Amino acid sequence: MKENFKRKILRPFKYAYLYTLAPISILFQRFFRTIDEQNYYSSRALVVSQVNNEAFSKYKNIYNGKDIVIIASGPSLNKYIPIKNTINIAVNRSFLYEKVNVDYIFMMDYVAVKDYIEMANKPPYKNIPKFYGLFNKYVYGFKELRMPRIPESLAIRHNATRFYAYLNRSGIANYEREIDRNWVAGNGGIASVAAQFALFTNPKRLYLVGCDCSSGYFNSKNGNNARYMIAYWKQFKDFANEFYPDTEIISVNPVGLKGVFKDLYQDDEQR
Repeated sequence: MKENFKRKILRPFKYAYLYTLAPISILFQRFFRTIDEQNYYSSRALVVSQVNNEAFSKYKNIYNGKDIVIIASGPSLNKYIPIKNTINIAVNRSFLYEKVNVDYIFMMDYVAVKDYIEMANKPPYKNIPKFYGLFNKYVYGFKELRMPRIPESLAIRHNATRFYAYLNRSGIANYEREIDRNWVAGNGGIASVAAQFALFTNPKRLYLVGCDCSSGYFNSKNGNNARYMIAYWKQFKDFANEFYPDTEIISVNPVGLKGVFKDLYQDDEQR
């Protein structure tokens, strides 16, 4: 009886906490957490600028007048007929595609690449310049979800160049022209990171190969659906039109990006 009496007496206080004090407490936690995040990014600004400057500054305008191919790992890569006299940038597993001689390798998400990344440190890929990205510490704000990053010890063994890429929760990529002094926009995935690097070199043409924004890979049917990437590529188009209007962007054998950029089909059956 006494126990039931206590419960009845305490019940209003319990509900008062659950419906009034608890939400207020959560709001305060979120507020101070946001302040902590802002302090973190402010303190990292100089580091990001220095690291990305060391990574990218020497490449500014280096490929002016030349053609660059971004080689992603979508299924349409198997239909690609290599274009001659191009600079080839492979992202993630696409460096394993044997029909193309790769000039650069970009990787970032350790979960996505950990099963094959060590191949990049073996012949014939060992001496290819590599860029291994680092995410910002907190990706989804209040949830404080840490993204798995490529270990520093692995990057050192691979003689890879590190750079910082920023992910946000707004759905806006915020593509950056001055990647040698600021974060590289990371929301659009590693292919769009490589594409920002390509534009930074100021090419005549930029070809997008294997950027299918679908599911599966050129060497596997397994893989998450990447249709959400289409929105980021549309933002990339706007960014390129504003800052690099002289660079022609071409989707080769497009799937999800059909109609976004200029389309190039290498086989009439693919139309």
